[in-house]
Amino acid sequence: AEQDFDIVISSRTGPEDTGTITAAEKFPQLKFIQCLGTKSLPNLLPAHARMFQTRYLSGLVAGYTLWERAPGKPAVVGYLASFRNEEVYQGLTAFALGLRAAHPMASLQMLCTQTWGDEVLERDAALFLIRHNTSLLAQHTDTTAPHEVFARYHRPSIGYNSDLRAAVGDHVLTSPIVNWGDMFVHVILQFTQGKWNAG
Repeated sequence: AEQDFDIVISSRTGPEDTGTITAAEKFPQLKFIQCLGTKSLPNLLPAHARMFQTRYLSGLVAGYTLWERAPGKPAVVGYLASFRNEEVYQGLTAFALGLRAAHPMASLQMLCTQTWGDEVLERDAALFLIRHNTSLLAQHTDTTAPHEVFARYHRPSIGYNSDLRAAVGDHVLTSPIVNWGDMFVHVILQFTQGKWNAG
């Protein structure tokens, strides 16, 4: 913000990331875009994707996969989440709706790590889910560790934020991904045309 930029783009790093909010208040002449932000100011735009749509679709993939492997049999899906917040609950709900639409006998077991990216904690959580007979893992955290555990036990998983097949292989069925670039192009173009609207 102190280097004479017109727009600063950041990402929320925790349940309530106040750094960008503080910077927006300190530098009202600049424009800020905060991915997954929680507060709007005249110069601060909280940007969100419709991840619930991709979560629903990934729930369908999980449900159909489990139904195909064991038709008519109950299945437990582990949902490894980061924080207990609106974003996570929205994703969990959409995933559950997709899962149950494809596999009416499936249930979810959610674990929260209270962090976005702790490999050791996520690995331990995945092992816990394996020991409690989960058939598939869905993730709302940021490391490959839980997928590596599920792959080692020959169980499928659903990734998050990137195509994890390159790191883990075909055990990862799909991954909800956001292409923020398209949104950035749109908002920056609006800014250059004098149409900034942060709310």
